[in-house]
Amino acid sequence: MKRMFSSMLLLLAISSSTQSQKLEYPSFFNIGGVLSNNDSETHFSMVIAHLNFDQQYVPRGVTYYDKTIRIDKNPIKTALDVCKHLISRRASPLVMQHFPIKTFTFLS
Repeated sequence: MKRMFSSMLLLLAISSSTQSQKLEYPSFFNIGGVLSNNDSETHFSMVIAHLNFDQQYVPRGVTYYDKTIRIDKNPIKTALDVCKHLISRRASPLVMQHFPIKTFTFLS
């Protein structure tokens, strides 16, 4: 699970780095995570921090910041929290983690 999570972040980093070389973009990006537990939040933050020092994926002068929220059992509350705490902070892209129990899709 953590390996897949790291791979997703790596692909997002490559994508945003490639875009930043083509056009004028800010020198920082907020990457949002909608996660289910403290371990996932810690891992997410560590991966983002490590990406900042890997110039193979992140060009010099570009910095990634992690912004996370916890998944709520209520998918509507989760969607509202994404808007309130991630989108309002211009977090893009967003990484979603599956909730540990079977439930409806959180965001469509």
